[in-house]
Amino acid sequence: MKLDNKLVVFALLCQLALSWHCYAESGKLKFKNLNSLDIPSEVEFFDEEGNKKFLEQFDNKTILLVFWATWCSACVKEMPELDMLQKDFRKLPFEVIAVSEDFQGIGAVQKYFKAQQIRYLKMYHDYQNKLFKAFSVVGLPTSFLINHDGKIMLVFSGEINWYDEEIRQTLLSYIPGNYPAPRNSYQPQPITHLPQNAKNKDDSEAKQGDANNTEQSDNAVDSNSKILPKNNLKNNEQNKKDE
Repeated sequence: MKLDNKLVVFALLCQLALSWHCYAESGKLKFKNLNSLDIPSEVEFFDEEGNKKFLEQFDNKTILLVFWATWCSACVKEMPELDMLQKDFRKLPFEVIAVSEDFQGIGAVQKYFKAQQIRYLKMYHDYQNKLFKAFSVVGLPTSFLINHDGKIMLVFSGEINWYDEEIRQTLLSYIPGNYPAPRNSYQPQPITHLPQNAKNKDDSEAKQGDANNTEQSDNAVDSNSKILPKNNLKNNEQNKKDE
């Protein structure tokens, strides 16, 4: 069993490397077919109450497994879209399982869900990043589409517009039962929660902009349209008076 798991991880890592390469090269590729790989077995993650969960518990459902974190800007943008995806697909044998990789634990997820009013997604956390490592994830956000037989079918690399009709039709095509496309209820919402690193970057840029404006305001233009510092201009005026 352990040998089989290692082979699965190795095959998954190879497929992921290829998919990320293609994504970076084309700039257009949204997902990569993984040719029905088995899910890593016996790897747990946790729900909001700290209960162990396994992907095998979601048999007979098509799963969109999403690896994300509250400090990841692209992830933060995706979550409201994924929340609406879960709402729209809630009557189908389908579930979005968004697993947080936050080092601060489930508390960071609870705070984010409350701030963004995430209502339809359940909270999950990947303690010690075990599931992250088992899937050989190399960046966030990364999502895997797992069919009802527990086979990994697709990997989505980077930020995805989950409200996009083409993406939704792709997901729907892996849900058995020939269901009609659910109504798309996504409405753009302002993002009120930014990762701390994004906030610091914005603050730094704002301060730099203020500094530049102050520096420019301390300059004056002479009769030949040359930029002179104010103190030089004052010295020139004093020299003219002395003459």
